[in-house]
Formats: sequence, structure tokens, C-alpha cells
Amino acid sequence: MSPIKDICITGTDTDVGKSVLSLLVMKILRANGLNPLYLKPFQTGCHSPSHPYSDPSFVLTLLGGGDESKDSVLYCFREAKAPYFAARDAGKKIDPAAFKAFIEEKRAMGRPLVVEGAGGALVPVTERLNVIDLFAKEENFVHIVAARAGLGTINHTLLTLEAMSNRGITRPFVVFMDRDGATDPVMIAEHMEAVERITGIRAVASIGRMCCIETESDAMAERLLPLLRALGVDTE
Repeated sequence: MSPIKDICITGTDTDVGKSVLSLLVMKILRANGLNPLYLKPFQTGCHSPSHPYSDPSFVLTLLGGGDESKDSVLYCFREAKAPYFAARDAGKKIDPAAFKAFIEEKRAMGRPLVVEGAGGALVPVTERLNVIDLFAKEENFVHIVAARAGLGTINHTLLTLEAMSNRGITRPFVVFMDRDGATDPVMIAEHMEAVERITGIRAVASIGRMCCIETESDAMAERLLPLLRALGVDTE
């Protein structure tokens, strides 16, 4: 089995499906003999990482694991806001050095990381730094963009990819997420075509609506096999 780099999942917006994509990435890595560790460094909008509405609780519960949520989160704030403002409301500040130390600590465990961002790429975490600024400083990350499948996504996806390129992230992977299943497949194909034609980046998959994520997520995760092959993982 070839080693892979850590995976960072960034969104083009909030509620585009980053947590669902994180779950699917975790599942497909596990199915191919790896033992990934899910992280959500910045969680907002809940009392604690183990709160039922938290992203770690969603991902880890569906993975069938124990209560590892608290170990997956660096900062957790009550207000459902951008991390910078949620931290400010709580009378706290996010420390970029603490984020770096958090990632290094988890890497020392020898497991590939799946790191989920907060909101979109340009959501502020400090007065001067956005989510993607922190992620771009980690050289070992392979970046995946979770993009909304529906109308308007060409603009949001291109702006996200441009922001990433400006920070030295030039070849991220793109996955289109059709969470409610309302987007015509022809339109999704057109969105993929537009992004590839303009940026040269070809979307590796589109993920549709799952009526029952508990029973359908394993099959949907198989759509990410091209991603693993591109990363050099033996999927045979």
C-alpha cells in the first residue's frame, strides 16, 4: 500500500457538504486498508465537539466509532459564525501556532489525516488569516474542494480555486456535491466542463443525494476511487 499525504477538505461555501464528503473520504480510505484520522480544527455553532449537531459527531457516529469527537477538534465555539467572530464572541482568539501544533501532534500518530475546514475557503479565523491561509501553510496536505452542484457554482468554484492558487495550491481536486438531488445531471456535467476548461482542473467525482446516508454512503464512497488512484493508492 502506497503512503498518501494528509487530505484537507475545503468548501466553496458553508453547507456545501464538506462533512458528508469527509465521511465518504474516511470510508473509502478505510475500505482500501488505511486507518485515517478525522479532524475538525474549528467547530462553531455547538456547545461541545460531541454535541449531536457538531460535524465530528456526525462523521464519527456514522463511522461507528466511539466518542472521539473531543479529540478531533481544536477550537469549539457556541455561536454559528465564522471562527474569528465566534471566538471573539467567546472572548477568545484563535492561535495559528496552536493549529500547527495540533496538526503536528496528530501526524505523530502515524495515521493519514482527513481535515475538514470551516465554511468556505476565505472564512476568517483571525483578523488577518482565513481558513485557506492556515491550510496552505501545511505542505503535506492534498486539497479537495467540496463544491455545490447547483446553479451559481461555476462562479463560487472558480473564485475558490483562484484564491487557493494565489496561496500556492495549484492542483486541488474538486468534488461536486448535489446534497438535495435537485440539480440536473446535464447541468452538473456542464459545471464540471466549465471549471476544467477555465482552470485545467478536472472534477474527480459528483456526489448525489442519499436518502439514507447510513445505508448508501458506502456505495457513494466508491465514486471517490479515482481520487485514491490519483493519490497513488493501490485500490486493486
